[in-house]
Amino acid sequence: MTGASDARDLPAHGTRTVEYRISAAKDAPAGWGRFDVQAIRADADPLDMEDMRGGGHGGFPLTTAPRE
Repeated sequence: MTGASDARDLPAHGTRTVEYRISAAKDAPAGWGRFDVQAIRADADPLDMEDMRGGGHGGFPLTTAPRE
């Protein structure tokens, strides 16, 4: 998944909350992993690694429950 709807730059120390609903494929194995998020400037060139730096990043544990 890439991108966020209505992407725009934030002023220094600004905040923005974005909510995503994540679903596992029907044939996804049960288990756990990490969901990583990286913030970049809204006008950054995705092919220019120098342009992609400095936005911050974080991660969250993600668990896929077994199907019942």
